[in-house]
Amino acid sequence: MYGASRLLRSAAVLAEYQAGKSLALPQDIPPLVRSGYDPGLRPPNGWESQWAYAAREAALKTRSQRERAKTFLISSPIGPMCLNGWLGLEAQDPDTSEAQGRSQVRDSEDGLEVLAVCRDDDGVLRLPPDVGPYSGRAIPVGVDWSPADEGLARAMAACTLRLPQSMCHPGATDRVIGSLERQVDHSGWQASHWLRGQLSVAFDRHGVATIAAFQLQYDQERGIACPST
Repeated sequence: MYGASRLLRSAAVLAEYQAGKSLALPQDIPPLVRSGYDPGLRPPNGWESQWAYAAREAALKTRSQRERAKTFLISSPIGPMCLNGWLGLEAQDPDTSEAQGRSQVRDSEDGLEVLAVCRDDDGVLRLPPDVGPYSGRAIPVGVDWSPADEGLARAMAACTLRLPQSMCHPGATDRVIGSLERQVDHSGWQASHWLRGQLSVAFDRHGVATIAAFQLQYDQERGIACPST
């Protein structure tokens, strides 16, 4: 999400185009971006107060981002006589520590990533078409995966997509996760390190899936469409 400072700067550099100057794309994009980020860019008349306030807010946010990013910052290897303790990180559960690290540096709202699979007319789960040698392969459900299934598990892990943000806010997340857990039996997948803890969305042959009160439409070229309620 862009802050007020960047939006004001964008509006300032585009003001002359609103006055009738023509805009040529894409060749005008680089100089416009350079102008927008130019430290010497001055606010239009009447914008001074809001411009200064937005600049202060942007500086505070940048400082906060840098402080949070220090949580998982590796110490510099320059200076010490050896590399003992260079990483300087306490050994923790990998899944837990990774999630904590993301929470320290994340600036956007939480998202929810799921595996995209297909359900045919007979109710069999399959990999989507056009995903390599495992295209359309049937997916075992309700049984523990064996090492022989590792290739299939990797192919499934490559079919990850992020649900639209409107499905991931605090008022909808619990309903969405509950619906996903009920629609597909994920129990056997927990034996695979590629799929452990993952949820999935099963699209029908038309590329449609209903999750809680949301209807999703998936197209291989355009991706996932915004849901409707």
